[in-house]
Amino acid sequence: MKLFIEDFQNFESPELLEIVIRAVKGMGDAGTNYLFMLAGDPNRCKLDVHVHHCVLDACGEDISNEDCQILFTEAVVELSVDYLDLTVAKLDRIIWNKYQSQNTKIVCK
Repeated sequence: MKLFIEDFQNFESPELLEIVIRAVKGMGDAGTNYLFMLAGDPNRCKLDVHVHHCVLDACGEDISNEDCQILFTEAVVELSVDYLDLTVAKLDRIIWNKYQSQNTKIVCK
C-alpha cells in the first residue's frame, strides 16, 4: 500500500498521527515537525540546530523545542501584518538558508 501526501494531510486525527509518528524510534521533535512540514503543514518549524541558533542569536539564550514552536508561531502573527504570505514553515526556511552555511554548534534543549 502506497501513501501519498494527500493521505497524510487528510488523516482523520492529526494528533493521533503525531503520536504514532513520535513512537517510531529516532523520531523526535525535529523529525516529526519536518515530516508535517514536508506534507504541507505551514504552521510548523523544524526544531533543529538552525532554529535554536537563531533563537540564541536573537534572545541571548536557547529555549525548549515547544517554546521555539510557540515563539515562531507568535512571530509569524506579528510579522504577517507586513508579510502577508509568511508562515511558520516559510520563516523556518528563511532561517535555514541563513544558518545552513555557518558551522556553529550549540546544544539544543
